[in-house]
Amino acid sequence: MDYFYAQVEEKRRPMAKGKIIAVCMFSGRTKDSGAVASVNYIGREAGIKAGMPIAYAKKRAPPADSLFVPVDREYYAEVSAHIDEIIRKTCDRVVQASIDEWNIEDEKAAEWFLRVAESTTEHVSWPIPYVRSFYFLGKIHENRGEMEKAREYYRRFYEYWKDGDMDRERVEEAKSKLGMM
Repeated sequence: MDYFYAQVEEKRRPMAKGKIIAVCMFSGRTKDSGAVASVNYIGREAGIKAGMPIAYAKKRAPPADSLFVPVDREYYAEVSAHIDEIIRKTCDRVVQASIDEWNIEDEKAAEWFLRVAESTTEHVSWPIPYVRSFYFLGKIHENRGEMEKAREYYRRFYEYWKDGDMDRERVEEAKSKLGMM
């Protein structure tokens, strides 16, 4: 869930713009017991990470500048279903791998990912799909045997997230492919 839950909450709560948003799995033992499930980038800059106990995360977050909200799986599933509808209208062959991930391999998908990658606004509104588009374009071009294009997209994906904690398996895969190509 790298950032999906937190990103959905950012869109859901525009009044929280510029604040730390931590989506939490509260255990119910105390008001701060449980763990952070997802946190936005502002929270990550403050040192908050997924899996961190809520009580520790709150020590890193000024109360006036942060929101700690419970996981709302039903709402996230609705958002995911809406995204799935859009993707299925765009692509012929698609498999939803998780609540926030789809595997797509067709010409319409390549066109869509290219539009996202070349957009001047997607990286601001939806940074995760923007960066992931480079990974998927790398995969698509690699499957087509277009290794120069694949290398370029893998490089762009790797450059964005090489030092982050998101999509670590994909980052390592892109790094490995760059070394082999």
